[in-house]
Amino acid sequence: MHIQNQLFLKQHNSKGIETPTLGYVPLKQLYYEEEINRDEYISHTETFEDVIYEDGFMDTIKVFPLDDRGYKIAEATHRARALNNIFQTKVDKEELMPIAILDWKNGDDEQDVKLTVMRFNTTAKTFNLYDYCKMHAGTKYFSREVSNLWNEILSNVKSLKKLMSNSAVIGIYTGDMIGQPILKDELLAKEFRLSDYDRRVVDIMLARLEHLIINIGKSYVPILFIRKYINHLREIATRYNDINEFEKYFEKTLRFIYATKTAYGVLPTDEKAFEKWLVDAESADQVMNSVMNHKVI
Repeated sequence: MHIQNQLFLKQHNSKGIETPTLGYVPLKQLYYEEEINRDEYISHTETFEDVIYEDGFMDTIKVFPLDDRGYKIAEATHRARALNNIFQTKVDKEELMPIAILDWKNGDDEQDVKLTVMRFNTTAKTFNLYDYCKMHAGTKYFSREVSNLWNEILSNVKSLKKLMSNSAVIGIYTGDMIGQPILKDELLAKEFRLSDYDRRVVDIMLARLEHLIINIGKSYVPILFIRKYINHLREIATRYNDINEFEKYFEKTLRFIYATKTAYGVLPTDEKAFEKWLVDAESADQVMNSVMNHKVI
């Protein structure tokens, strides 16, 4: 049983700090935008369903002010999905749900919406790298060039998922394997572009690393090794600033990977071992005979 009149309460404070308007609205009035929200993790939604059934709905759904479609969700999309799974019929959708309206936010301003969603997800279920990529790829106020690049990165994250980690694929583009500030900083993401030279470097790295991992198997190429290797290759590309010299270096180290596999069966993962491996790779005039005839394309 519920009270039919929709009740809203707004409380002001002496510090002038904005606080949400609290109230209840029909579930059917709540909606979210797929482009800027994380993909659904079904197990996460199912966990919320179980908790709601067992302990009740002990939360509010944070929303932007009312618009023509209803209340756009700013945070708690998985909770909203869980509620929609529980309250499935047309009559169920009329049930009132608790909301917190962020009435100082502009739900029609895409940038304000995006930044709000991002900030919520640094304190709740933290955005992962894929979530950031998906959000940037769906940002309409980015320039076409920047938007196309983020959509390309997202596409490659998806297509190379079985071969490389998200951080490895993104690192090929950004050249930063630690922290990914370009990904997580809105201003940097908005201005992220590849120079003509970096474009060629990225294309070469994507093609050859994909070929390498397919050829020798993902299980042989540890995540820690590939992260260090990608980071090093981008540093080398910047240092040389010459695509021909970069390709020669890349070719040489790729061949040394095959040589290492043949000779030792493992690739180094800790920092000191990786540094030693680089020294050996850079100083080797030839690789083992077993891989000299192996064509690296």
